[in-house]
Amino acid sequence: MSTNSGLGDAVDKYGEQIDSALEKAGDFVDDKTGGKYSEQIRAGVDKAADALDGLDGQNDDLGTPPEAPDTEAPADTEAPPAPGVPTEPTEPTAPDRAGSADDSHRADRADRARHSRAVAVAELSVAPTRLKRVTDSFVVVPASYVYLLRDGAGEPEVLLQLRQGTPYMDGHWAAAAAGHVERGETAYAAAQREATEELGISAVDLRFEFTMQRTRGGEPIDERVDFFFTARSRSGDPRIVEPDKAGELRWCPLSDLPSPMVPHEAFALSQLGTDQRYLSHGFDTDNGGQR
Repeated sequence: MSTNSGLGDAVDKYGEQIDSALEKAGDFVDDKTGGKYSEQIRAGVDKAADALDGLDGQNDDLGTPPEAPDTEAPADTEAPPAPGVPTEPTEPTAPDRAGSADDSHRADRADRARHSRAVAVAELSVAPTRLKRVTDSFVVVPASYVYLLRDGAGEPEVLLQLRQGTPYMDGHWAAAAAGHVERGETAYAAAQREATEELGISAVDLRFEFTMQRTRGGEPIDERVDFFFTARSRSGDPRIVEPDKAGELRWCPLSDLPSPMVPHEAFALSQLGTDQRYLSHGFDTDNGGQR
């Protein structure tokens, strides 16, 4: 039995299940891409169904069955010979034999194309499972931090906020502006947005300092990547815009930070002014998970 014949038999037997699997695969990918490619995904699912359905030569197993062909003979079709009347045997001409060879080559190419489409359909059907396996196994949550700096009495000072009314590190000192990077947003844009939302300032002259990868060794959501920025100029004076999340703003010398500090931020502030561009925190390494 040929490969196409075997696939065709499978389509005949499991047509409804395959049709349902293709629809679910398309819906899953559409959901994961936020609906940005709905038309392309819909077209791809339809083409995949058509290709698979046609393996047995009949589009009758998946989707909407095609309309029945018109079986009425054309008006100018010659009538078949009467029963018992012999017909003259005809010898195929050279062009006829060449045409038969071309037809055979075309049929072979069509078989190979159908097989390739069937393989593509199979790949599409398992794509949601593979994507789910990847997203379930590892997740990294991105965030941006903004440290406003100014010249103090003999050394630089950083603006910090006292966290309050939040489920994370309540009562600890932290960056005056920080937050998660949203979908479709760069870390730089997130830093600008957070500075405006939390401090009421704009046109912040951000300088990228370093990236920190950190973990708390728990759930996937505990895997983080943080982007740290500093700024010495901006438009407007910083103030508490969200009093339900911040209890105080304070300029603090870098050598005399208040306590308690959010641990990974205390480590980040200790690295300002160095040539470090990558830091890690919370990992089981020789230097306590910090480098």
